[in-house]
Amino acid sequence: MLQQLLLRAKDPEPNVDMGQVEKLLDRLKSSDNGVEEIGRNSDLFNQIFISQSLSQIRALVDRFDALAVTPDVESKPKDFESLVRKSSNLHSDVRHMILLYLKISQNVQLYFAEKLHEAVSGNRADHVAIIRILVMRSEIDLYDICQEYKRKYGRHLSLDLKTTCSGDFLRLLIQLLHPIDTPEDF
Repeated sequence: MLQQLLLRAKDPEPNVDMGQVEKLLDRLKSSDNGVEEIGRNSDLFNQIFISQSLSQIRALVDRFDALAVTPDVESKPKDFESLVRKSSNLHSDVRHMILLYLKISQNVQLYFAEKLHEAVSGNRADHVAIIRILVMRSEIDLYDICQEYKRKYGRHLSLDLKTTCSGDFLRLLIQLLHPIDTPEDF
């Protein structure tokens, strides 16, 4: 499954096909084990996670969650993420992989913002992770990642970088974050 995810082509179509969402929901609901079947059936895993775009996966999970709402407050949670988390029959690696992919499909920029926060806040800054994320996402959505970082943590990423990095390394990172309007004091 991991190999299939790694070899996955770029996001297919960004448009959501609700007919395909309904087919996948029917396939999940027709199984006796529901969400647990994803961990056992590589064909179902491929249909949900490999051949679908992130927006399609997000629509599938949202639709699954909408159908799982029950009026009984005391009933067990039946949303997709909770079912995956609580499943004792899913291998822990498969569970972690599915949850990570769900998180990425919900908001990829928030995922990278959280990873950057982990890299800058700790006993030692994880310079490899900082470089990898900033360089890899610089031409894609680094501005959006910075906005998510600011929204979640209440401060700009450059301030946290300034506390953990210094010198030319810091100037390079700030230049990646603000290519046009780099402050003079950096």
